[in-house]
Amino acid sequence: MTITRNKLVFYVSNFLKASKPINHGLKIDLSAYPPDRRLCVYSYLVEYLNRTWGSQLLETTLFVSYKKPHSRVSVSTVGRKLRTIMQRAGVNVNLFKPHYCRASCRASN
Repeated sequence: MTITRNKLVFYVSNFLKASKPINHGLKIDLSAYPPDRRLCVYSYLVEYLNRTWGSQLLETTLFVSYKKPHSRVSVSTVGRKLRTIMQRAGVNVNLFKPHYCRASCRASN
């Protein structure tokens, strides 16, 4: 991950589930959105990194538990949190599962 004044860049070099041997490097750019800080992913991630900095020194993952010993969170924990967010946003979580977010994000790019 690289942090600049108005952008976060994530580099995923590991093979992902659907990666081909030739094309396995992934770069994710998250730019600041100055018009509305409430919609700015950059601002939220920078704040999260500031609050969890000491915990992340021991981990190489972005998401760490807020409970001691502050280890990485599991895939199921991320899925549960995402399902809660989807439900609060009014999405029918019986019809649309957290995994669908991945497909919809890729379709919008």
